Amino acid sequence: MANVQTLNQIVKNLTEIASKHRQINDFKFGDPWEFTASGIAVTPVMWVQPQPFEAGRNTYTYKFRIWLLDSVKRGEDNETEVLSDMALVAADILAQ
Repeated sequence: MANVQTLNQIVKNLTEIASKHRQINDFKFGDPWEFTASGIAVTPVMWVQPQPFEAGRNTYTYKFRIWLLDSVKRGEDNETEVLSDMALVAADILAQ
């Protein structure tokens, strides 16, 4: 039973992971369309989108899509750098 977690506990853990990461400046939870309605974000942002969960006989399996969003300069001069950085941040998150 040590692995039993509610959705609230999972979101709290993800929030903590984001807040402790040196490259993540903001954390949001919800549907991606809410990003534009959420106000100005200080990038990079970790956005967690809930996916349909699965209910088993005695289990719930929560699924999420994690979006890592950062600013790309006009002309996309830093696009490769942003992609590389966000891939490393993703690896850090998965390690947690």
